[in-house]
Amino acid sequence: MYSPLKGLIGNSYETFSQRFSTNELFLDSKIEGDTISSKNKLEGIVLDSTNQIFEEQIAYNGGMKITFVDKDTTIKIPTWKQLGVKKGDMCSQYARKLAFKLGYNLTKSDETWNLHKYNPWVQFSEDSLSRGDFITFYNPKSKYNRKGRKETHTAIYLGKDEEGEDYFAEQRGTQTKISTLEELRKDGMTPIKIIKTEKRNLSQ
Repeated sequence: MYSPLKGLIGNSYETFSQRFSTNELFLDSKIEGDTISSKNKLEGIVLDSTNQIFEEQIAYNGGMKITFVDKDTTIKIPTWKQLGVKKGDMCSQYARKLAFKLGYNLTKSDETWNLHKYNPWVQFSEDSLSRGDFITFYNPKSKYNRKGRKETHTAIYLGKDEEGEDYFAEQRGTQTKISTLEELRKDGMTPIKIIKTEKRNLSQ
């Protein structure tokens, strides 16, 4: 399976293969006060579209239960309180804890607006989404908005239903929600980046 972390060292350039269309992968990391930017090209492998959709297909009928069709498993997405998030309006912490529960790790966790500094990322594109990815958004209603801060909300990508609709889990204020991309956009959210995660060994 494609690992977004493999081969990302300093300013090195390496060709990667993944399941989706060609895109640009970035890693911005702070080391001893200096910012080192690594820009790595993702070379896509185009698969049969039906197989591609089924690989991370979900079924969702409302509420907090979701079925991972490819795994024949139905789970109830936990609330932020059930995951031990300290308080409301901590979407990044909720995303990290949920991703871990689903079997995915970040290179390093941080606030939404800092995630791209320590983790591989690509500019948002629906074709580049993989289950467990962190999606950063600009939320015009966020209390964390500051001048020059472009990302103030985080959600976790769950998968795509049979009609091609993308679904995300998020903590917004004191609510835990499963939302479509269309619903997020209707609420004023603008997707900015996809923060890539690495599938972990579930025995950890």
